[in-house]
Amino acid sequence: MALLQVILFEGISLSALSANMLAIPVISFVSVPLILLAMLMPASGLYSALWWLADTALWLGSWRL
Repeated sequence: MALLQVILFEGISLSALSANMLAIPVISFVSVPLILLAMLMPASGLYSALWWLADTALWLGSWRL
């Protein structure tokens, strides 16, 4: 992928690896399950809490990007 990035963008981002090492697990293992659970819950207090937790996890996963 680095070769393709050099060809298309004429350079390599040194921070991309560290950013992806943090963001991908947070999104995959925290945000997506919370979003799926929130979509399956009927409207209740738990519903709102799950959406809030998912939103917070997305924010934490992308604040350095």
